[in-house]
Amino acid sequence: MKFDFFTLGGRFFWEDIFYYQGWRIQRKIHTSKFRLLDSHNIRRESGNFEICKDTLLKYISACEIPEPKKNMVILIHGFGRTINALSSVFSAIRKTDADCVAINYCSFSANLQHNAELLLQFLKNFPNSPNLYFVTVGAGCLVLRKMFDVCDNYRTLKIQGVININPMNSGSDFAFLLSRFTIFRKILGPMIKDITPDETLKISKIPQDISLYLIFSPSKLSALIKKIFAPLESFPQLSPPAENTYSPFSKEIKPLTWLPLQNENMLISCVESLEELMQNK
Repeated sequence: MKFDFFTLGGRFFWEDIFYYQGWRIQRKIHTSKFRLLDSHNIRRESGNFEICKDTLLKYISACEIPEPKKNMVILIHGFGRTINALSSVFSAIRKTDADCVAINYCSFSANLQHNAELLLQFLKNFPNSPNLYFVTVGAGCLVLRKMFDVCDNYRTLKIQGVININPMNSGSDFAFLLSRFTIFRKILGPMIKDITPDETLKISKIPQDISLYLIFSPSKLSALIKKIFAPLESFPQLSPPAENTYSPFSKEIKPLTWLPLQNENMLISCVESLEELMQNK
């Protein structure tokens, strides 16, 4: 066991493989290098996965880290964002009777298939098999939906409910426009093509036995961009269904703000929806 050095949490080049009460084992994207970070993003170990896990077990015993709660809420950020964007949502959910973790994945460096397989591996590594609840933002809903496609039996994961905030279930017309240009495909990475309308409609929906809530709280900026590109709304080859067709349970938060993830009304709605999901299980 050792004190190594502070890190930035691996927001762009490291992906989360294992989590335990604020401690993470991360893998560097497209490599076999692993590291163990504590709850303050201090690196405590590096090497292969087993070395990092063995060191974590020693810290659990030495530091008397408490056992996880029976409910776990997993936050999945959107395309081009990091877990830092979810800080206000994380703080609000911590007030519920559940543990909470924001999973880090590299949306600019890997395609949707890779990120879905990463999420599945992350879920299978959870100790004590907690009841799982998801809160996704933007294209994070597509990572979760794709995970169901790559999972042999999702029922073993004990997924109880899902909340999509400003979901991108039907894909993004803007992503379709950008993906037509080589320079944007190189800058934004392979996932930009995966979140276009024609590709997202190939992904399975959330299974019907899992409760799904939709919360719409778009930013003033996104509303302005949509207005600017309104004449181009019909350019995709497919006409995707409206977002509210994915679930009968949806809420629209008003008034619009510049930072919807810090909108107090949205945070309250998210927590209330989570508590309702937990009470119904």
